[in-house]
Amino acid sequence: MVDDSWWVRVRERLAFTRWVPDQIRSRYLVKFGLITAVVVMLLLAASVFFYVDITTQITADVQGNLEANTAGNAAEFEDWLDEYDQSLGTLTGSGVLATASDARATSELQQYRRTMPAESQHVHFLDFQSDDLIYTSDATADTETLSELQLQVYERSGDEPRHLNYDDLGGEDFEGGVTEVYERNGDTLVAFIEPVPGAEHTAVVLEADITAIDDRFDTAVEGESVQVVDPNAETVVYAENDSAILSAYQDGFHAEFTNDMTGTGVFENQDADSVQSYAGIETTEWVVVSDAPQSSAYALADNVATSLVLLIGIALAGFVVTGATIGRSTAAAMDDLASNASSLSRGDTEITVDETDRIDEVGQVQQSFLDTRNYLETAATQADAIARQEFDDPILEAEVPGKLGDSLETMSQDLEQYIDDIEASKAEAELAQDEAAEARKEAEALATRLEERAREFGDVMATAADGDLTQRLDEDVDNEALAEIATGFNGMLEDLERTIVDIQGLAEDVDQTSLSVTERVGEIERASDEVSRSTEEIASASADQSTRFQTVYGEMNDLSATVEEIASTASDVANVSQQTAEKATVAGEATDEIQTEMNQLEERAETITGQVGQLESEMGEISEIVDLIDDIADQTNLLALNASIEAASAGEEGDGFAVVASEVKALAEETGQATAEVDALIGRVQDSVDDTVTEIDRMRERVDRGATVVEDGIEAIDAIADQVETANNSIQSINEATDEQARASERVVTMVDEATEISTETQSETETVAAAVEEQTASISEVSAGAQSLTEMADDLRVSLDAFEVDGDSADTAETTSNVSEETDLVLGYDSSAPSSSE
Repeated sequence: MVDDSWWVRVRERLAFTRWVPDQIRSRYLVKFGLITAVVVMLLLAASVFFYVDITTQITADVQGNLEANTAGNAAEFEDWLDEYDQSLGTLTGSGVLATASDARATSELQQYRRTMPAESQHVHFLDFQSDDLIYTSDATADTETLSELQLQVYERSGDEPRHLNYDDLGGEDFEGGVTEVYERNGDTLVAFIEPVPGAEHTAVVLEADITAIDDRFDTAVEGESVQVVDPNAETVVYAENDSAILSAYQDGFHAEFTNDMTGTGVFENQDADSVQSYAGIETTEWVVVSDAPQSSAYALADNVATSLVLLIGIALAGFVVTGATIGRSTAAAMDDLASNASSLSRGDTEITVDETDRIDEVGQVQQSFLDTRNYLETAATQADAIARQEFDDPILEAEVPGKLGDSLETMSQDLEQYIDDIEASKAEAELAQDEAAEARKEAEALATRLEERAREFGDVMATAADGDLTQRLDEDVDNEALAEIATGFNGMLEDLERTIVDIQGLAEDVDQTSLSVTERVGEIERASDEVSRSTEEIASASADQSTRFQTVYGEMNDLSATVEEIASTASDVANVSQQTAEKATVAGEATDEIQTEMNQLEERAETITGQVGQLESEMGEISEIVDLIDDIADQTNLLALNASIEAASAGEEGDGFAVVASEVKALAEETGQATAEVDALIGRVQDSVDDTVTEIDRMRERVDRGATVVEDGIEAIDAIADQVETANNSIQSINEATDEQARASERVVTMVDEATEISTETQSETETVAAAVEEQTASISEVSAGAQSLTEMADDLRVSLDAFEVDGDSADTAETTSNVSEETDLVLGYDSSAPSSSE
């Protein structure tokens, strides 16, 4: 920690504090606000400085990238022109066109056309003087000549491009060049012209589509557009939008375009709100211009500005929140402390210090100030108590640390000792008299208390004897014998009370059971009476039994037919249930197969992932092989070019060799194109493989989720199968019962047919049953009388127990009553849930 004296020395050395007005120095909140404002201003200044520095650097980097990208596009355009120049130089340098026949020249031009890229249109062999097409690779070529188009030609052979008219191309010093862009037959073309050595005033012209260079240009910023313009003609030579080619350049020409056509540059076009970069094409007077929106080019700078604004906003909000919370509360606390300290210095200890939950330095100062006030109040109160000679005052027991506390304690002890010495003699003189009087009073008081306590005990015991078992003796007595009596008597009452409650519960259960038995006995009596009457009716109707059996026999036949139909229907339901159970079993087996298939599907997904990874590795190897083939094709093309040069130097003897070299060159170029297509195809396949890997990973996740769902479905199907099996068992039981009922119906029909023969026996049995019913009725009457007697005894017991006043809501009593009730139900065979016979 830094010593406080160090801060004192620092504040003394800060001379500017003496210049601060007292109105500021005396207010903590004002100082806090002033410092916060200074910090905010410094933060704003630093943010502006860093923003300017960062945006300047970003602007320079963006403009540098745009300028470099535009220079690269200009170099790509230059390479595109050079490729056609070199190709035409190889054709014209072979000498074939200068000495070949018309058919041979035409074949040579057609063969050369086939070796050129797709953007090349046609190859012509023309005469500058007659302006006629001598040979051409297009049999349907338009007879319109280049001279009629009034084209301008850039001679690209020198150090600087030379601007020539088409009519000036017949001179001996013309070494080849490229025309300005023109439109013919709906195509936007540029023509490459190369003189033929050995054939005066002749040249080979190759027309190419200028829009085919789209794939050679790159962009560095989103929304950037690339154009090739002619500053002299102020027209667009090339644009991504084909309709803009050969139109006037809309954005106007910057002065640097025309001042430095071979250099590069970048500038901001404020009118178009864009950043433009340019790069001249060395062998022409054209300029490649890139136009990028400032919103895209300087997006990073805008993001930096937004971040800085957000950072400043957060800082300002932090300062505001800090000032509104910490600074304001601290200032308020300081003002309260200053006011209370001033009052305390004037001797006013009745000041009020607000309680706070702060535990920082401010909170500690407030707590210390509160402790100081309490200390002074305690000391003053103790001094007042000593002055009033109230040495038993509890305030004197409060601790007062320090010298003041020690002085107060010494003064209190000395004064108390002095007073004690004065009163000692008086106390000794009065002691004997007081002791005698006190002993007599204590004996009288003890006798009075024992008499009152005995009277209270007697009243409680009398009340308990009258039946109020809730009474209790007070065990908190100052006599040990009475306390033991009270404890024993209360325990006895508690035991007796639990017993009475148990007996009351038992009586209630017996009463309820007796009532239930009485009701059931009454029902049995009524049933017995009905049986008796039925028996008498049977006896009286036995004479008519024979005549009615025929009717019963017919009805039983109908009943038997109905039962058979029910049995048939139950059999059908049983079959359906059996089939359902079998299908549920099949479903369970199918779920096992589904689980197996899901496991196999997961294994297949793992295998496919491995195979796709292996395929990705093999695609990389194929890509390396294709690159090797491409290199071989490039080498073959170079050998074919060398062979063409050798054939051209050999004259007519090398014509055949030149043709072979031309074919090899064509084959090498086709191989190069094929390898390029294969390489692109491999790239697309590689992308597809990556997409496949991603989809396989997703499929694996879905398979895992599907496996979980299938497992839940399997558990549900197993539960359904168990329930179907249970239902099937029940239906089969019903079917068997129905079949048994059908067979019983058949047996009943047979028995009804035989009933006529035993009608006499029925009469005899009816009399026997009547006698048994009478005996049963007598027995039931006896049971009813016993149940009624039991009910009356239970009522008497309950009436007797009602004389006792008990508390039956305790847990132990309720549990005992429940157990007794259950035992009573078991003894009497009573089921409270069973329906009565009347129901």
